[in-house]
Amino acid sequence: MQSLAVQKKTFITSFLVFIGIFTYAYYPTILDLWTRWNQFDESYSHGILVLGISAFYLLSQIKSAPTLAFKPAWLGILLLLGSSILWMLAYFASIEAIQQILLPWTLWLLCYSYLGWKTSKQFIFPIGFLYFAIPIWDVFIVPLQYITTDINGYLLAMVGVEAHIEDVFVTLAVGKFEIAGGCSGLRYLIISITLTSLYSYLNFKRIKSTVTLILIGILLALLANWIRVFIIILAGHFTHMEHSLINEHDHFGWFVFAFTLLPLFYIANKL
Repeated sequence: MQSLAVQKKTFITSFLVFIGIFTYAYYPTILDLWTRWNQFDESYSHGILVLGISAFYLLSQIKSAPTLAFKPAWLGILLLLGSSILWMLAYFASIEAIQQILLPWTLWLLCYSYLGWKTSKQFIFPIGFLYFAIPIWDVFIVPLQYITTDINGYLLAMVGVEAHIEDVFVTLAVGKFEIAGGCSGLRYLIISITLTSLYSYLNFKRIKSTVTLILIGILLALLANWIRVFIIILAGHFTHMEHSLINEHDHFGWFVFAFTLLPLFYIANKL
C-alpha cells in the first residue's frame, strides 16, 4: 500500500510538471482557447466549466486507479513526438483548428506513453471531454443555419404566415429576418451533447443507452432552437417588428432550451 501511494504521488508530481511544460510549450493555442472561452456570448463560453469537470474526473481516475506503475509504451512516445511536430507545423502555418484538436490528444498520449494502454484507457473520457470546448463544432454552423431556415419556412406556412425563404433569410411583409450563425442553434447543440455525454459516462454501462440519450438530446436541442426562432419571427410579424424579442432574444433562447432539459433528464432517468 505504501509503495502504491508512492507511485501515485510520483505520477501526480510528474503529471503536474508535464502540465507546466505543456502549458508553456502550447501557450499560444491555450491562450487562444482561453480568450474564446471568456467570450460569454459565444458558443464556447462553457469552456472553463468543461476544463474544470475534465480536471476533476481525471484526478478522480488517478486516485482510484489500482496501480500507476511506470510502463512505457513506445508507440505512445512515437505518437507524442509526431503530434508535437504536427502542432509545430500547424502553428507556423497559422492553422488554429489543428493546433486546438491536438491539445487533448497530446495530453492523453502522455498518460499512454508513461503508463501503457491498460491504465491510460481510463483517462480517455476525462481528457476527451475537453473536445466539447474545442471549436471543432463550428463546421455545423452553416448546415444548422439552413436547416433552421427551412424548418421555420414550413412552420410559418402551417400557421398561415406568408414568408419568402431565400438562402438564410426569411422575408415577411413586415420585414426580413436573417438566421445568422448565432441563431443556428450550435450553442444548444454543444451543451446538450456535453451534458448527455457526461450523464452517460457517470450512469450508463450500455452503449445503446448512451447513444439513445445523446441522440434524443440532439433532437431536443435543435427543437428548442427552431421553436425559439419561430416565436421570434411570429413576434415580429404580429407587432410589425416592434417586439423586444427582435433585438434581445438570448435570454429567451436559454429559457426555451432549459425547458427542453426537463423531458431530456426524465428520459435519462428512465434509461
